[in-house]
Amino acid sequence: MYRLLKEEGSWSNVILKNEDTEATLNLGRVGISMLNTLEEMEGISTTAEDERNLIEISTKWNFDIEDSTAKELTKIAMPMKKPARSKTVKSEQKKESKHVDALDVLLGLADY
Repeated sequence: MYRLLKEEGSWSNVILKNEDTEATLNLGRVGISMLNTLEEMEGISTTAEDERNLIEISTKWNFDIEDSTAKELTKIAMPMKKPARSKTVKSEQKKESKHVDALDVLLGLADY
């Protein structure tokens, strides 16, 4: 079971707490994607008609959410993206320059 916590104020961070392991995750400030996820998965909204599902951004939060909702909220908090790889990367190797000494130059054996 997970619990969503937030202190009073519009700029307070939202904390996701796992009640079983006592682990916490800072989700950051309230954003549109967070509100959309809560509305879609839990029915909790800033414009809900039911008192139980109504939240305000500036008030204190302390309510339970389901595991699937918690997983979606962690994806919002920590987006994992793989780096783009370019397929046209070629490694250029430097040609080794031959050691040319004065005797090779005198005998005409030197290649520049």
